[in-house]
Amino acid sequence: MADAAASGGPDQLCRAGFPTLHDEDWRFTSVAPIAKLNFQLAGAVAVNGAETKALDESVFAALAGHRLVFVNGFFSAKLSRILPVSGGVRIGKPGRRAREGCRAD
Repeated sequence: MADAAASGGPDQLCRAGFPTLHDEDWRFTSVAPIAKLNFQLAGAVAVNGAETKALDESVFAALAGHRLVFVNGFFSAKLSRILPVSGGVRIGKPGRRAREGCRAD
């Protein structure tokens, strides 16, 4: 069950359902209470400025380096801080890299 969810995502989870005590990997853990809940996929969230203020006032604002922000599982370029990099390092969306393929520079 866990392999199906990891390799095929929500569609396979919907087809296979939540694991039960009869599934070897889940034989000691009942997910029945969670399975009864009504789940909905999160949607992208509009950034309204409150998030920027909260991030700027947080302890993370003082840290040097990159800041990648995800809201409800969606990358927010507006809230993130990606600094210049060197030495062949690239920062970008994983899907883009997969489409381009790996190549030595």
